[in-house]
Amino acid sequence: MSRHLTDDEVDAWNSLAGVVALMAPELETRLRRKCGLNHIQYRVLELLYARPGRRQRMILLAEATDASISRMSHVVAKLERAGLVTRSNDSGRYVELTDAGRDAYTDAVPHYIIAVRQLFLDAWSTPELRRQFAAMTADLARHLKSRNPS
Repeated sequence: MSRHLTDDEVDAWNSLAGVVALMAPELETRLRRKCGLNHIQYRVLELLYARPGRRQRMILLAEATDASISRMSHVVAKLERAGLVTRSNDSGRYVELTDAGRDAYTDAVPHYIIAVRQLFLDAWSTPELRRQFAAMTADLARHLKSRNPS
Protein backbone atom coordinates (compact mmCIF):
# COMPACT_ATOMS: atom_id res chain seq x y z
CA MET A 1 0.00 0.00 0.00
CA SER A 2 1.32 3.41 -0.95
CA ARG A 3 2.19 5.87 1.81
CA HIS A 4 0.82 8.72 -0.30
CA LEU A 5 -2.55 9.51 -1.80
CA THR A 6 -2.91 9.79 -5.54
CA ASP A 7 -4.19 13.04 -7.01
CA ASP A 8 -7.61 11.40 -7.56
CA GLU A 9 -7.68 10.23 -3.93
CA VAL A 10 -6.75 13.69 -2.66
CA ASP A 11 -9.47 15.24 -4.84
CA ALA A 12 -12.10 12.77 -3.58
CA TRP A 13 -11.16 13.29 0.07
CA ASN A 14 -10.97 17.09 -0.23
CA SER A 15 -14.35 17.16 -1.96
CA LEU A 16 -16.00 15.21 0.84
CA ALA A 17 -14.28 17.20 3.60
CA GLY A 18 -15.23 20.46 1.90
CA VAL A 19 -18.89 19.51 1.55
CA VAL A 20 -19.12 18.46 5.19
CA ALA A 21 -17.41 21.66 6.32
CA LEU A 22 -19.81 23.80 4.29
CA MET A 23 -23.10 21.94 4.72
CA ALA A 24 -23.20 21.23 8.46
CA PRO A 25 -22.87 24.86 9.65
CA GLU A 26 -25.26 26.13 6.97
CA LEU A 27 -27.93 23.60 7.96
CA GLU A 28 -27.42 24.47 11.64
CA THR A 29 -27.77 28.20 10.92
CA ARG A 30 -30.94 27.74 8.89
CA LEU A 31 -32.60 25.47 11.45
CA ARG A 32 -31.73 27.76 14.36
CA ARG A 33 -32.94 30.85 12.53
CA LYS A 34 -36.19 29.35 11.24
CA CYS A 35 -37.24 27.08 14.12
CA GLY A 36 -34.84 27.52 17.04
CA LEU A 37 -33.50 23.97 16.83
CA ASN A 38 -30.11 22.61 15.93
CA HIS A 39 -29.79 19.57 13.69
CA ILE A 40 -29.46 16.93 16.40
CA GLN A 41 -32.45 18.41 18.28
CA TYR A 42 -34.47 18.25 15.08
CA ARG A 43 -33.40 14.62 14.54
CA VAL A 44 -34.41 13.66 18.10
CA LEU A 45 -37.86 15.20 17.61
CA GLU A 46 -38.13 13.49 14.22
CA LEU A 47 -37.16 10.09 15.64
CA LEU A 48 -39.62 10.43 18.53
CA TYR A 49 -42.40 11.62 16.23
CA ALA A 50 -41.99 8.50 14.09
CA ARG A 51 -42.15 6.08 17.04
CA PRO A 52 -45.33 4.41 18.26
CA GLY A 53 -46.31 6.25 21.43
CA ARG A 54 -43.82 9.01 20.49
CA ARG A 55 -41.36 7.42 22.93
CA GLN A 56 -37.87 5.92 22.65
CA ARG A 57 -34.99 4.76 24.83
CA MET A 58 -32.25 7.37 25.21
CA ILE A 59 -29.55 4.91 24.13
CA LEU A 60 -31.39 4.19 20.87
CA LEU A 61 -31.71 7.93 20.16
CA ALA A 62 -27.96 8.23 20.72
CA GLU A 63 -27.24 5.35 18.35
CA ALA A 64 -29.58 6.68 15.67
CA THR A 65 -27.89 10.09 15.73
CA ASP A 66 -24.32 8.81 16.19
CA ALA A 67 -24.12 10.74 19.46
CA SER A 68 -22.55 9.63 22.70
CA ILE A 69 -24.87 8.96 25.63
CA SER A 70 -23.42 12.03 27.33
CA ARG A 71 -24.13 14.26 24.34
CA MET A 72 -27.62 12.82 23.96
CA SER A 73 -28.27 13.47 27.63
CA HIS A 74 -27.36 17.14 27.12
CA VAL A 75 -29.53 17.38 23.99
CA VAL A 76 -32.50 15.80 25.77
CA ALA A 77 -32.00 18.03 28.83
CA LYS A 78 -32.19 21.12 26.63
CA LEU A 79 -35.29 19.83 24.83
CA GLU A 80 -36.81 18.98 28.21
CA ARG A 81 -36.18 22.51 29.55
CA ALA A 82 -37.95 23.84 26.44
CA GLY A 83 -40.92 21.57 27.19
CA LEU A 84 -40.51 19.58 23.97
CA VAL A 85 -39.76 16.19 25.59
CA THR A 86 -40.02 14.51 28.96
CA ARG A 87 -37.94 11.74 30.48
CA SER A 88 -39.58 8.76 32.10
CA ASN A 89 -38.90 5.40 33.75
CA ASP A 90 -37.37 6.72 37.00
CA SER A 91 -33.78 6.78 35.67
CA GLY A 92 -34.72 8.82 32.58
CA ARG A 93 -33.99 5.99 30.19
CA TYR A 94 -36.98 6.82 28.01
CA VAL A 95 -37.65 10.07 26.20
CA GLU A 96 -41.16 11.02 25.20
CA LEU A 97 -42.33 13.74 22.82
CA THR A 98 -44.70 16.26 24.39
CA ASP A 99 -47.54 17.97 22.53
CA ALA A 100 -45.35 21.08 22.34
CA GLY A 101 -42.55 18.93 20.92
CA ARG A 102 -44.89 17.50 18.31
CA ASP A 103 -45.94 21.01 17.33
CA ALA A 104 -42.32 22.23 17.20
CA TYR A 105 -41.39 19.29 14.99
CA THR A 106 -44.30 19.71 12.57
CA ASP A 107 -43.57 23.45 12.38
CA ALA A 108 -39.88 22.74 11.65
CA VAL A 109 -40.44 20.11 8.93
CA PRO A 110 -41.11 22.53 6.04
CA HIS A 111 -38.01 24.60 6.93
CA TYR A 112 -35.91 21.45 7.12
CA ILE A 113 -37.17 20.22 3.75
CA ILE A 114 -36.41 23.57 2.12
CA ALA A 115 -32.89 23.56 3.56
CA VAL A 116 -32.23 19.96 2.46
CA ARG A 117 -33.48 20.73 -1.04
CA GLN A 118 -31.48 23.94 -1.41
CA LEU A 119 -28.27 22.73 0.21
CA PHE A 120 -28.24 19.17 -1.06
CA LEU A 121 -30.84 17.86 -3.50
CA ASP A 122 -30.70 20.79 -5.93
CA ALA A 123 -27.03 19.99 -6.58
CA TRP A 124 -28.05 17.16 -8.94
CA SER A 125 -29.94 17.67 -12.13
CA THR A 126 -31.54 14.21 -12.29
CA PRO A 127 -33.01 11.64 -9.92
CA GLU A 128 -30.44 9.15 -11.26
CA LEU A 129 -27.56 11.27 -9.98
CA ARG A 130 -29.24 11.44 -6.54
CA ARG A 131 -29.66 7.63 -6.55
CA GLN A 132 -25.99 7.16 -7.49
CA PHE A 133 -24.92 9.48 -4.68
CA ALA A 134 -27.18 7.65 -2.23
CA ALA A 135 -25.67 4.31 -3.25
CA MET A 136 -22.11 5.60 -2.88
CA THR A 137 -22.73 7.12 0.54
CA ALA A 138 -24.53 3.96 1.69
CA ASP A 139 -21.43 1.99 0.67
CA LEU A 140 -19.26 4.45 2.59
CA ALA A 141 -21.46 4.13 5.71
CA ARG A 142 -21.31 0.32 5.54
CA HIS A 143 -17.54 0.48 5.17
CA LEU A 144 -17.17 2.79 8.18
CA LYS A 145 -19.49 0.70 10.35
CA SER A 146 -17.67 -2.52 9.43
CA ARG A 147 -14.35 -1.00 10.49
CA ASN A 148 -15.69 0.50 13.70
CA PRO A 149 -18.38 -1.83 15.04
CA SER A 150 -20.55 -0.40 17.82
